[in-house]
Amino acid sequence: MLRYRLTVAAAVATALQMVGGGLVVALNAAHHCGSLGQCLASGAVLHDAAAALQVLHRLGAIVVDALVIAVVVGVLRRGRGDRLRLELCLGALALLVAQMVVGGLMVALRLRSLVTSVAAINGLGLLGALTALCAVDWHERHGVQTRVVWDMARGRLGPAAWPLLVAAGVTAVLDALLRHSGAVEALGGATRHLAVHAEAAPALATAQVLLLARALSALALSALAGRFLWRAVHLQRLVVAATVAVGLIPADLVTALAPFAGAAPVWPIVAHWVVAALLVAIAVWATTTTELARPPERAERRSGLTLLGRAVANQR
Repeated sequence: MLRYRLTVAAAVATALQMVGGGLVVALNAAHHCGSLGQCLASGAVLHDAAAALQVLHRLGAIVVDALVIAVVVGVLRRGRGDRLRLELCLGALALLVAQMVVGGLMVALRLRSLVTSVAAINGLGLLGALTALCAVDWHERHGVQTRVVWDMARGRLGPAAWPLLVAAGVTAVLDALLRHSGAVEALGGATRHLAVHAEAAPALATAQVLLLARALSALALSALAGRFLWRAVHLQRLVVAATVAVGLIPADLVTALAPFAGAAPVWPIVAHWVVAALLVAIAVWATTTTELARPPERAERRSGLTLLGRAVANQR
């Protein structure tokens, strides 16, 4: 129970940190008052919103680090018997270390566009690993692996969940590249990324290619989310998750088009990261669930052999 709650806390903290990072970039608050110690010593957080945001974001990074390390230590203390959980924990730890390195590069290189894009993508990967761990712990608590009613593997819900996960990840990656590279501004959109990164806009052809790829990924994401919902309703499994995923598609479209409508540059960034985090988390949860599910006939065969073996042992 405690391990599950700790993993959930780590996943939620990671998602909030991603949204906070988007705010820091949008408001150009990353270097507002120097290092964390300088910000706290100067008292700037008391009268400067940008300085307070910078301090909160850096303190949030410390909280995320501590929570992820606590989750990994808890799994390692349990032993090496659960290979899936161990692999997910080591993957989360590797992504956390990579995020620390990228965070240092962001400070040293003053938010270069490529580095911030990598940080955003890496953060999504860390959120995905933690969400998968949450799913494993939750299903272990509720005995889903041994319940005959969970027949996603036989019902082919798994092949609909995996493409949805890939599409959500690719869409988030393209969004990060499109925004942080300045391609949106090169195409006439309203963002602050070029001013924050202090870089020139990319070539118009490059921006158009990124926009085309983003549009195609949005179409694929919409179609795959609809396919996943249709199969979920047909099988009566993960209907709520599939419905929420489909409901997030219009929100994803609005946040993608908002900069081109001359909207304020802050709220679309926040909304974009909220939508991206939810889509990735839902897709990872669904994929993990379908991977953990076992065909009913195999579960029955195993349970039958187990009962037979116990009966023979009792007779002896």
